[in-house]
Amino acid sequence: MTSTYTLRSASPAKTRTDAVVVGVLKTDKGPVLADGGEDVAAAFGRKLRPMLASLGVSGKSGESVKIPTAGTLNAPLLVLVGLGTETDVVSVRRAAGVAARSVPNASSLALALPAGDASLVAAALQGYLLGGYTFTRYKKDAKDDRPAEVVLLSPVARDTAAITAFEEAQVVAAAVAATRDWVNEPPGNLTPPLFADAVTAAHKAATKGRGAPRSPCRSSRRTSSRSWAAAGSSAWAAARTRRRGWSGWSTPPRPPAPTWPWSARASPSTPAG
Repeated sequence: MTSTYTLRSASPAKTRTDAVVVGVLKTDKGPVLADGGEDVAAAFGRKLRPMLASLGVSGKSGESVKIPTAGTLNAPLLVLVGLGTETDVVSVRRAAGVAARSVPNASSLALALPAGDASLVAAALQGYLLGGYTFTRYKKDAKDDRPAEVVLLSPVARDTAAITAFEEAQVVAAAVAATRDWVNEPPGNLTPPLFADAVTAAHKAATKGRGAPRSPCRSSRRTSSRSWAAAGSSAWAAARTRRRGWSGWSTPPRPPAPTWPWSARASPSTPAG
């Protein structure tokens, strides 16, 4: 199933989705809803603090608590994820990753995590996309239960920088997910020539669509991929020769790492989850 991702400026209390995710900060005075959750706190009013205490919510990083809203919000389910003691790119990315693993069966989801600037917008979306990554290619009866629609709520949703960060985050997350797929693939199914073809195909797919990076030279990337394949094949053959008794190399050389086309625009951050 293909999910759609939207950047929107709206109230999490009024957004109509199956679930809404709000961040929680850990403070000396107890858990507090983070930026982005002000309307949710106002909707619950004085009931919020005792409800958090009775549920044992602390706001620590990695925490996830699901609360039925019973009509208090337009969304029937409120998901609280811990941010720790600070709101920064790392804590937002981790919290979004926790949210991706905490709400697997909703058809639509709203992320109301701190997203007051372009860097936090990118962190929230990257964290969600990478936190929900799974490798199920060889799993029998694998089910894709990701939400069909994901809405990232941000007060800067109309800013050019935020829109660019939102689009680039999807490109970066797709690249990281593809790399994880290659790492998880059995080596017998992904030989160096097939690996080079996969890199070329991934590059071609990544440079299509709105907001995608553009390659200055199509022929150079093809040559680079084929050169990488040749180097990888040589290293593989040399390693086999060495195992047969030839000791000309003390260590088989590693093939050069491919240069990702999107590195000039957005560098992949540490994945969440």
